[in-house]
Amino acid sequence: MKVIKGLIICVLLAVILVLPRLELEKEYIYPVIKDNEQIEKVLLSLPRIQYHYANRLHDSHADPVKFAQFTIRKVAHAVLYGLLGLVFVWILIGRRFKGLLPWILAGGAVLLIAILDEVNQYYLVNRTGCIEDVLVDMSGYVIFAILILVIRRL
Repeated sequence: MKVIKGLIICVLLAVILVLPRLELEKEYIYPVIKDNEQIEKVLLSLPRIQYHYANRLHDSHADPVKFAQFTIRKVAHAVLYGLLGLVFVWILIGRRFKGLLPWILAGGAVLLIAILDEVNQYYLVNRTGCIEDVLVDMSGYVIFAILILVIRRL
């Protein structure tokens, strides 16, 4: 079981390390969205969604493909870091940590990895490290942790 837990952590960390090195236009999701006209039609048929992120306006009607790609990437970030945090909790509980301590330690590990990821991106060409991404990553962990804690109490 230790090997499986370690392998899962390694895979998640590899994904976190490798994805920022891909050019945005060549990322796995961008071509799929760009080639699927239905996504653009659906977004344009919905009420306009706008939000500011890292001093940029993201608008579902101004550029639906870019909006969908960006939003999907941020949701994926939250899910990835949420899963990473849960695996850390799983490892810590297996080491006999009790109460909320494994959840707090896992949150600290997720925060540290998110910060290091953004510092790494700060030095990459065509990428920017930003505090908003750390908040998205931590939000993913917090949401997953709350869901699991609530489900366990039911």
